[in-house]
Order: sequence, then structure tokens, then C-alpha cells
Amino acid sequence: MNIQQFATAHDLKARNEDGVKIIPGIDESHIYQQDDTHFGVMYMDSLGKDHSIHRKQCAALGMEIHQDGDTEFAATFDPKNEKQAKQAIRVAGCRFPGRRKSTTPKKIVNCMALERGTSENFASESLG
Repeated sequence: MNIQQFATAHDLKARNEDGVKIIPGIDESHIYQQDDTHFGVMYMDSLGKDHSIHRKQCAALGMEIHQDGDTEFAATFDPKNEKQAKQAIRVAGCRFPGRRKSTTPKKIVNCMALERGTSENFASESLG
């Protein structure tokens, strides 16, 4: 199984990033193909609030933790193991890629400002 087949089987989108195919998640978290039989999940959270919880959940399911930092970790898993695959998708946040993009609030406020008929510069001035 390759990363594209995994993405299709779990209704996710894979993309090329620097010549490597990944399944993007929240912040910089993503799923990648480690080798022919194992995939990896890279968990990176700018808030760092769920790091230890996710790491313990992955270890409990038999996923091997390779790197462990203050707010990030990397673990490998068997893509054919349904429990490990679902946990990797949950940890990386692949169902909600880009949820915390910093430009999103500015776009929403710009839409709202234009709908009200106020100045287009309203959002840029009010959000900095």
C-alpha cells in the first residue's frame, strides 16, 4: 500500500510537498510513507496542549515513537492496522487540514466588512 492508496481508502487528500507525497493535517502535522510497509505520522502542535495525550494513545496501540520533543513527536504505524491508521489520522488532524491558518480570520472579517458595506480596509486596519 502506498500513501495515495491509503489516502483514497480513508477519503483523504494527498499532496506533493518538496517532492514527497504527504497527507497534510493541522499546523505542520502530516502522514507520510516511511518505507514499503510502514507509514509515519508527524505531530506538531503550535499550542502543545495535546502532545502527551496523543503520544500515549499512539504508544498504547503499538505505534513506535521515534522522535519526542516538547510539542511534537513522530511515530510509525502499520497502514493495514485499522486502529493505528485511525489514530494516526486523528492525531495529525487530516480531516481538518489548515484549520489554524493565520489568514483565515482576516478573510472572514473582510467578507463580513464587505457585506456590511463598510470600507475594504476595515479588516486590515482592525486586525493589524
